[in-house]
Amino acid sequence: MSKIKDEVQEAMILRQPEFIGNMPGPDKMVFQLQQMMFVKRLPFKKTIVFDMDETLIRAQTKDLGDNCSIQINVDNQSLYVATRPHLKEVIENLSKHFELILFTAGSQKYANVIINVLLFQNIIKEDTFALTLTRNECFEVPEKKVYIKDLAKLLSNRSLEDIVIVDNKVQSYTLHLENGIPISDFKGDQSDCMLKELESFLMTYVLNCDDVRTVIRERFHNSVKLQRAEPGTGCE
Repeated sequence: MSKIKDEVQEAMILRQPEFIGNMPGPDKMVFQLQQMMFVKRLPFKKTIVFDMDETLIRAQTKDLGDNCSIQINVDNQSLYVATRPHLKEVIENLSKHFELILFTAGSQKYANVIINVLLFQNIIKEDTFALTLTRNECFEVPEKKVYIKDLAKLLSNRSLEDIVIVDNKVQSYTLHLENGIPISDFKGDQSDCMLKELESFLMTYVLNCDDVRTVIRERFHNSVKLQRAEPGTGCE
């Protein structure tokens, strides 16, 4: 709990004028072009924006063991990648009811490699994610070593009342705290049940709600993270 409170406090600091004010203002033409590129084309009302690292997957230089990881090479660096348990079934189920978007602070090249891994493992399909946004679409705050994901880029024909972002780093959605569902870091634990917990929450409370921000305020108050179930409870 202390970690999430620290992250919320850090996010609130980032919202102060000395940081937000120092962010480069978006070029109007570029911003409008991005909105056109990121237009919504699916009929679903609600959109879920997923972070990638430590939310859906874990990538690190050391082998995660237990035959749960696959080795990749990005920019001459060898990495071992493991997917969060239940990723395939949860993403498949959610894709029937929500528009899904991938938004990573990683590079486009890195994102492409990870997506290819997920395709190779038959975890996702070519059209599972309607869009993939990367570091190029983030605001960088060098002083804090943070990349902030701006959901405004998605608002050409979407509304904030219908967009949820799921991320293990609260600072990543500093500009839209009321749209964020914080989730615990995935570190390779193959007994992790958080995606099942998330699916249940989204289907029960978010799918048919009027405004996702109201639901998130009531359920999380931006101070509670989806945490791992108590040991021994398993994934329902």
